Amino acid sequence: MIFTSGAFATTNCQQTFTLLGRTKGSTPTFFIVQDLSGECQSSKLLELALLPGGIKKIEIEFNEYNSSKWFQDRFSLFRAEPFIQLERTEDVWKHPYSRWKIKNPESDQKLKTKLDKESVIEAVAWNRKNEKKGIQIPVFDGVKTEFIYFLPSGLYVDYEIDKVFFFEKTGFIFVFTTQKLKSPGLDTMHGFLVFKIIK
Repeated sequence: MIFTSGAFATTNCQQTFTLLGRTKGSTPTFFIVQDLSGECQSSKLLELALLPGGIKKIEIEFNEYNSSKWFQDRFSLFRAEPFIQLERTEDVWKHPYSRWKIKNPESDQKLKTKLDKESVIEAVAWNRKNEKKGIQIPVFDGVKTEFIYFLPSGLYVDYEIDKVFFFEKTGFIFVFTTQKLKSPGLDTMHGFLVFKIIK
């Protein structure tokens, strides 16, 4: 498995995500801020619009790195659905007053072996080639869910859950992930997965 090579420049871009919420209206939309440190020094607004055919992602760049606070402060002006963060106990994320919970994905040696055979590991290329077959799904206990979206720049093999957020009225679950492997430029490949509870 090759992580770095003389052919790649080292940029050390580190991702951080901030979930702002889900707006109401004719086209409900999730808003997430992504900041990239290191040499990237960029911030963008990720909009996930819920359309009849699925989710459409729109990216809007901020003028300066780490300059989204003004937008985050004003997000409360939108009509938005409230959400909660699930509580973590060791390696289990639990709903505060329901019985369902979520855990890190079970080991998938076949998928890890397939990833090990890649000459260069790059999340977008891996996801483009494998799509949902290249993703380990976290373990849900006590609830049935539908997997509806993943951020293409994240690598979802042998990852760990970072945070989990739940939109109680609509049943959407955001699972933010951390990935110890890095791309050839030593950039992080964290991301998020979106699920919806099936009633």
